[in-house]
Amino acid sequence: MEQNTSQRECRKCLLIDAEAGKEKEIVYRYICELPKAEKTPENIFQERLESCRMCEWLSLATCQACGCFVEVRAAVKKHKCPYHKW
Repeated sequence: MEQNTSQRECRKCLLIDAEAGKEKEIVYRYICELPKAEKTPENIFQERLESCRMCEWLSLATCQACGCFVEVRAAVKKHKCPYHKW
């Protein structure tokens, strides 16, 4: 029996966990360019991401509840989880 050796996408991973790619580059460039006043503090950003990693709505770095890249939503201070998990 032949095994498929191609890499599979991790459905429960974030972009930061993925190998380099166009989406990851664009998202993290956007996050880096956010004005400090609009950006979530790093410790809270990481807490939000950990919550998203455990969420049943996470699929391929996207929130299936709202359609956003969860890292973008978590990076903007005023944004909230659509299910009030953070």
